Amino acid sequence: MSDCSQIFLMQILANENNDYTEALRIAKYLNEKHPTNPYFKRYYMRYLYSTRKYRELNPIANEVLSNVEAGQFGYEYTSGRWASFFLGQMHQAYRNFDQAKKFYESAIRYGDLGE
Repeated sequence: MSDCSQIFLMQILANENNDYTEALRIAKYLNEKHPTNPYFKRYYMRYLYSTRKYRELNPIANEVLSNVEAGQFGYEYTSGRWASFFLGQMHQAYRNFDQAKKFYESAIRYGDLGE
């Protein structure tokens, strides 16, 4: 199956069928096949969050933030906002409220920059 078909399948699984586990499997495959592709990285990060796989999410979201801060091609403020929000949620779930606050504030900052 082509990458393009897998993208549409992944989106249908998540958005129409609420099957985030299967969407995550495809996102992980696409991210591993194309590790420098920001589009696949964002989907992988999103579905890790949706399935609450925080240990796997943490390094991916931090990588996205590093790429945004470095001005790497394809990583814009919206990606920074998502990564920050997901990390805030992760830290809140772990009851690390100071860290959660830091990332929520970062999400707000990226949101303001993206306007």
